[in-house]
Amino acid sequence: MKKTLIILMYLLSPVVLIMAIFMSHISKYSMVSFFIPMVLGVLSYTWILWQLVLSARPKFIEKHFGLDKMYRLHGVIAIIAIGIGIIHKLNYEAIFRDSVMTKLGEIALVIFISVSMISIIFMWTRVFDKFAILKKVVLWMKKLKVITYERLKLVHNFTIVGILMLQVHVLMTSAASHSTFVFNIYMGYFLTAIGFYIYHKSIKAWLLEEHHYTISAIYKETSDVISLDLEPKTLFALNFKPGQFGYFTFLSKNIPIEEHPFSISSSPTEKSKLTITVKALGDFTHHLSNTMVGDEVRVEGPFGRFSYMNAIQEKSTVFIAGGIGITPLMSMLKHIEILDENRHVILIWAVKTKNDFIKYKTFTTLERNMAHFSFIPIVSNDNQWTGRKGRLELDVLKDILIETSFLDGNTGYYICGSSNFMKSVLDHLQTIGIPRKQVYYEKFTV
Repeated sequence: MKKTLIILMYLLSPVVLIMAIFMSHISKYSMVSFFIPMVLGVLSYTWILWQLVLSARPKFIEKHFGLDKMYRLHGVIAIIAIGIGIIHKLNYEAIFRDSVMTKLGEIALVIFISVSMISIIFMWTRVFDKFAILKKVVLWMKKLKVITYERLKLVHNFTIVGILMLQVHVLMTSAASHSTFVFNIYMGYFLTAIGFYIYHKSIKAWLLEEHHYTISAIYKETSDVISLDLEPKTLFALNFKPGQFGYFTFLSKNIPIEEHPFSISSSPTEKSKLTITVKALGDFTHHLSNTMVGDEVRVEGPFGRFSYMNAIQEKSTVFIAGGIGITPLMSMLKHIEILDENRHVILIWAVKTKNDFIKYKTFTTLERNMAHFSFIPIVSNDNQWTGRKGRLELDVLKDILIETSFLDGNTGYYICGSSNFMKSVLDHLQTIGIPRKQVYYEKFTV
């Protein structure tokens, strides 16, 4: 209900401005040739402006959606708003001549389109996987590191330049220049959005001073995976649910000072520490091996709704991990061991080689200690592995669920791994007949 209300408020937020402009010059905007371009312009302006609000990761919105779904909403509405902006421009050109005002709007639109296209190419790769040539181009650009995650964030921040130009553009319109009321609404909308932007970029870091941790221990799990134990510097300790993640900024001279999302692999029951387990998949994660005990870390969170604790009606749980996707599931399993040891749980963990298993003995120990826990490791490419081999195909998953009697309406299915892995498992579960409402995954939990 709250999610629906938030979306409605978001989508209907332009109505106040539309009504104010209409009432400022009723005779003019009663004509369709003026009314339609005005409405299109206000829709585009307002929805683009609110992108700054969503980018700030406001908890009062995120807690109802989960950050991945909130960002998807952010991306979809941004594209819709830009599309409406293009239609507005075409309609406007049919009525008015070129001027400084129209040029500013055009430049802002070009910036929004450029930033969106770059974001789509490097964040919505599944769309391009369907086109062989485009897929090769994207992979080639990523291999050459034309745009890394860090550069992509910088490009995305260039949106603020477009929004400043857009604001000048709307304030130069006849509606804003001839009506103080309309002008003030435009400024109220703008100051609200820019306030969230300033909070996110500047004020938040100051407010998070008490959310500082220090690295107390570093463990090399595999050749390319490390775990970092973090101890709080103050009495503050992050209050999170097992399975959630946070944004971590490492204040170390040995690595770039950038915030990155990582799953929390420890359990909330481990009061004295916070643990993250990270695989070296990109430039920044490779740098993490250069961190040292004593380095300071700023933590923002928690985020996400990927936790069995959000589904209190479920009596049993199936965890399905691909590779490093084990990290949030590890947090939930540790929590279940302490607070719900009689829960019926299975963990299906698919990796390429046996060396990819992290803390393997932890899960075999859990299997001995918990009466209703089953650990099912699967290795796809290792001749030395003597256990279950192959990929997690449909028939394999179906057989496992039937053997372990985990096909009922009281079971939650939690998937974590690469995007391709999660899509494949989700398709398998739907083919088996598992209702979509019983399946959970988030793209930020890797």
